[in-house]
Amino acid sequence: MDGYLSKPIDVNRLLLTVEQFGDPAVAVPAVDASSPAATPDFDQKAALSHTGGDRKLLKELVAMFRADTAAGLRRIEAAIAGREAEALRQAAHALKGAAATVGATAGREAAAELEKIGQSGSFEHAQEAFAILRERMGRLEAAFETAGVAGRPGGAAPRRKRPSTRGKRSTP
Repeated sequence: MDGYLSKPIDVNRLLLTVEQFGDPAVAVPAVDASSPAATPDFDQKAALSHTGGDRKLLKELVAMFRADTAAGLRRIEAAIAGREAEALRQAAHALKGAAATVGATAGREAAAELEKIGQSGSFEHAQEAFAILRERMGRLEAAFETAGVAGRPGGAAPRRKRPSTRGKRSTP
């Protein structure tokens, strides 16, 4: 095999890859995966495909993802600081899978890059890759809000209504 596609498979990239290696006379434009325009922060269609089109379930998955993301980023950061290649690979792999499930395409690709760094054991570009991941996770939060699948992070919980005591007299 001459090409590489990571999971989840994007049909358009699969076709481009097959066409690229199928006939040398066919010129296929390269896709720059690092370009923000080439990779959306949030692919709602892909996310809904993981939930069978159930938007309520997607909102629940997004909430779980958001709750776990900070811990995942801390594990990655600690692995980089300690230069622990296997810990970095595992933490990045876990975040990559979770990101794919919620349609976080750009975040998944950034986590995949850190996973590769962990596999190689070369930490030369780890800090830069981690900064990109953090930035993409920040953009993802805004994309979740815009799509209506998540509220603001750390937002106040809905207030419960208290029973009205208006017009009622208390008796001694």
